[in-house]
Order: sequence, then structure tokens, then C-alpha cells
Amino acid sequence: MRLKRIHLFLSMSFHWNRELLPGIARFARSQGDWQLVRLDSPKIPLEGPLPDGMIGIFSKADAEVCDRLQAAGVPMVGVSGFQPLETFPVVTHDDLEIGRMAARYLARTPVRNYIVVGIPQGMHSHLREEGFREELQRLKVDRPVHLVSSYKEELQLLKSLKAPTGVFAVNDQRALHFQKKVQAAGLSMPTDFLILGVDNDSVFCELCPVPLSSISLQFEQVGYQAALTLQQLMEGEKPAHPIVRIPPKEVTVRRSTEYLIVEDVLVRRALALMKEQLATISGFGQLAQMLGVSRRHLEYRFSAATGDSPGKTLRRLRMEQARHLLLTRPMRIQEIAEAVGIGDVNRFSTYFRKTYGMPPSIYRNSQR
Repeated sequence: MRLKRIHLFLSMSFHWNRELLPGIARFARSQGDWQLVRLDSPKIPLEGPLPDGMIGIFSKADAEVCDRLQAAGVPMVGVSGFQPLETFPVVTHDDLEIGRMAARYLARTPVRNYIVVGIPQGMHSHLREEGFREELQRLKVDRPVHLVSSYKEELQLLKSLKAPTGVFAVNDQRALHFQKKVQAAGLSMPTDFLILGVDNDSVFCELCPVPLSSISLQFEQVGYQAALTLQQLMEGEKPAHPIVRIPPKEVTVRRSTEYLIVEDVLVRRALALMKEQLATISGFGQLAQMLGVSRRHLEYRFSAATGDSPGKTLRRLRMEQARHLLLTRPMRIQEIAEAVGIGDVNRFSTYFRKTYGMPPSIYRNSQR
């Protein structure tokens, strides 16, 4: 059996490139005749035997070499929406949906305005901004949206907007840069700015000055779909679509968007109790008792301050903590249900399925 040499033109210095490899490798194993060859050179080599196919991030600077390879009969698939070439198929993330997911998440927070921190030359950045604006419009959220794509614009905006401001940065690096600007200006997170990034490199996000909330992307699925598309090309098939866009996975919440600090002192105390005593609070009726107010009064104050009911917020916090325990602790489902204050495991599983689309045990297995 002759092995097919598949060249991977992916720099391993970037988190998102490395995350593609498991998907590509999974498809390669299913074929049995693929030999993956990673190119370490910053330039695509033309010397030596030609590969049977290539998967990579190809920019406009690579256009001439890519044309020569294609003219020689080498099938190619791109995996980046940054500056995609139009001469071969591309599998990338759904940038419009990434923007929409960011808008849906930040629209639930008590912010007064928004900033989109973009990249001027990036097509993916423009699409993410477009999706963000479209979704806010669909949700009928009438709050100003400011686009910044230069450091000078950031400095001008930082102290001119009324807090809190929701910030959607089109990647985690831009979010980190914005965090540093916020700190240098003597402002804080999440009191003044709630900052959300994209890519969810867990190590990077945890090491930010304030741990960064970020949209998780389906890198492995992009890699697998790119390999599948390349196989179709090598078999002489024409892909149904020149660009395949894989939707984002979810928002991974960290401290940069936790909005425990609100203007209403009562609501601030309620939120703190929710987070501290998830395992023992039976519901927001008990929460109102602990705070010495009526249930109706707490619900009114809470909704006015956060735009959500205390009951829904308590359930969201339970599900977020349950998800965290599922992925990080070797606990039984019953133990997790009790740890987040839901003694009935069937009721817990129902809530979890409504939130994440699958039962907790299946969700845990799907993330391994």
C-alpha cells in the first residue's frame, strides 16, 4: 500500500494551529494510508517530491507558490479565514456565529454600552463584528456599539464611557491587550469593563491579569473537516461548498465577565450568596429570607439591576458549576448534583440537558 504524503503547513507556535492537529490525525487514522508531514519552514518548499495533498494556513503572500503547486496537481485545503485565498476550499470557524454568540452572552449582562476590539486587516474580525451587531439588533438591544481597531482609539474610549461596558475582543490576544490598557488607566474588571475574548486557550486565559472569559471554538472539528475535504479532492470530487464554516462551541466564563459587582448593594449580596452557598440554597425564596426581604422585593430589585430573575440566575450558576465539576473532578453525577444544590439527580439531569443539549454523563464523555 502506497502511503499518501500529506503536508501540514501550520506553525506550532500558535495555540489554534496545534488544536487542529487532533482532528486531522483522527481522520488520517481512519484512512490508514495517510502519512502526515509537518512543515517547519515559514515558507512552503517547492523542492523535493511533491506531496499528495496539503492542509495549511495560506495567506496572500503564499499565493504564487500555491498556484504553482495547484498547477502541478497538488490538492490544497486552507484552514483560516484571516486572508483566505479563493483558489481552493477553506474550512474555518463560523465568524458570524462567533459574533452572535458574543452578543447573546454580553446582552445578558448589565452593561450600558459595548466595545468591539477588532483587527483592521482581518476578514474574520470584520465578520465577527458584523455578527455581533446583527445579533444585538435581532435581540432589540438598544445600546451603543463602538469599534476600536487601534491603540489610540482604545485610550480615547476607556474613560469616556459610563461603566459597566461590555467588551468583545475578536481574539484572546486583543482581549489581553485591552485588559492591560484598562489596568493602566486605573479602571477595573469586571466593575468597569466586562471583557470577552475568542479561542479559549485555557493556559493563556488563566494567566491574564484577570482570568479571561472566552468563546471556545471547535478546532478539532475544523481539522477533521479539512482532512475530509482534502480526501474528497484527492479522489477527484468537488466539495459542495468552497468555504465550510464550523460554529463555535460555547462561552467559557471566567472572572473577566463575572458581574457580581453591581450598583444595587442588595443584589450584590444576593449574587455573592448564590456563588458561595450553591450547595445549601434551596431556591430564591430561601435566598430572600437570608437577606431579610420579601421574595417579590428581591425579584424586582434583582431584575432591575441585572436584567434577569434571581431564579434563572441561580440555575445558571448551578449549571456552570456543574459543568466545571464534570470536566475537572472524578465525581459521580449524584455527587455533582448535590454539590450544586440539586438533590434530585433526575431533576439535575433535566436542567443540565436543557442548558447544554445533552445529559451530564454524555457531555462529560464528549469532552474527553
